[in-house]
Amino acid sequence: MKTITIDLKMYGNLIVLEPELWKINSGGFGDFTAFIDTGASRTTIDKEVLHRAGYDVESGKKTMVTTAGGLSLVNEIVIEKLRIEDLVLENLKVYAHTFPSELFISGLIGLDILSQFDVNFLFSKDLIEFTEIVGG
Repeated sequence: MKTITIDLKMYGNLIVLEPELWKINSGGFGDFTAFIDTGASRTTIDKEVLHRAGYDVESGKKTMVTTAGGLSLVNEIVIEKLRIEDLVLENLKVYAHTFPSELFISGLIGLDILSQFDVNFLFSKDLIEFTEIVGG
């Protein structure tokens, strides 16, 4: 089993990560700010972040989801790669959604990613451990 340890960063009551999105228009990774949301079934990335990385957010299947602000229509698309430190997830379905401009957050990491790992929050050490679940 592979375990990756990353720094735990808090912003108020939010656990914040800086994942990297594969940019299909330039062939490299670009980072964005996201928070961990255990109440979200699917990872969501801001439409503008996806657009700048070369993804066609409007081509995705439209679906209605419940957000903190109520019901929202989002586009479901497949991104080529998402990297969190040494963890690389490929061909990942995500929701494309517009986050409020006053937020510094442009994405959230949902249970679709978190459930692939045993995740330990070590608040006393300011660390998060992601251990791959084998055969799960």
